[in-house]
Amino acid sequence: MISTAGRRDVILMLVLDRSSSMNGVVAGAGQTACALMKTDAAAFVNYFAPGRDQLGLVVFGSAAYVYHSTTSFTTPDADGNTIQSLIGQISCGANTASAEAIGDAYAELTAVNDSKRMNVIVFMTDGRPNGVTAKFAATDGCVSASGGPPEGVLAQWANGAVPKGTTAGLMQDSVPGITTADGQAIGAKNCTFSGDLTKVYKDIPNLPATDLFGNSLAGPYSQLNSATWPYTTPFNPTGGTSVPQQIVIASTNAVDNEATQVRTNANLHPHIYDIALEGDGPVDDQPDTLLLRKMANDPSLAADTGIGKTFYQQQINQPHGYFAEAPDASQLAVAFDTIATQITIRLSQ
Repeated sequence: MISTAGRRDVILMLVLDRSSSMNGVVAGAGQTACALMKTDAAAFVNYFAPGRDQLGLVVFGSAAYVYHSTTSFTTPDADGNTIQSLIGQISCGANTASAEAIGDAYAELTAVNDSKRMNVIVFMTDGRPNGVTAKFAATDGCVSASGGPPEGVLAQWANGAVPKGTTAGLMQDSVPGITTADGQAIGAKNCTFSGDLTKVYKDIPNLPATDLFGNSLAGPYSQLNSATWPYTTPFNPTGGTSVPQQIVIASTNAVDNEATQVRTNANLHPHIYDIALEGDGPVDDQPDTLLLRKMANDPSLAADTGIGKTFYQQQINQPHGYFAEAPDASQLAVAFDTIATQITIRLSQ
């Protein structure tokens, strides 16, 4: 536990990836990455002081579950839950709507609006962003259940480097309970995707300019060529396939722009700490470590050459966090410990 003598208190949102790639069994561990994450994330909570520190939780795949922050995070709530017991209930198996997860965590920080505490987001992921949460301009009378533009998550079901493959949506962007099934279609009328998520290209011809949080889906960041924006290629080119790489590009830009929103809050000065869980996933879906370092505004960017150093110079006056790597899930506990230590150092300054 963090020593509480002579240090600031913290409001911290712990953001955990529960995507399907977390279900791989880790060599030598005999457990899935999802199982190891639950153990290690629950242990991470022990570093903080109930009654002083204020902790909340976001668990995300396609949809995000949000547990609002509280100083009594080790005491069962009215439903008998604590943050640690909720972490223990996580099941993995969906996409990676990263911008939505960071956006939900940031919304909690701004709702609490406590500038006396250190405001922190700790974000753990095992892959590239691959879900855009937005309102979409649909065709053929496809509307939401209330009659407005359909709103939800559009995701890709192929690796990021694949130029064509399956696009799925629109899926619910939030769920009321941590055990509520993820990847479910939104309520909608006159939409083909209501009966088959992979037929979303019949309803949604292309991506919007911004996501639900107001983030541009264009640059400034993407290793997958954001200069090609706007993406005018329909999701249904010849052969009935779709264009998942566009969604990875847009998702990457969205989460980068959301992180910039967080770091540039002049009242709360939030810090982002990132953990990249690497290992058994597809090569094209491994975490984008440069993206995560940029999101955290990790001081190590100063020693980079090329674009990493440029990012550092652009963000030099914004709050600095820290980036930790876990080469596989068996080393995830060390990464969480490293992040806790870095937060301890900052709280004591």
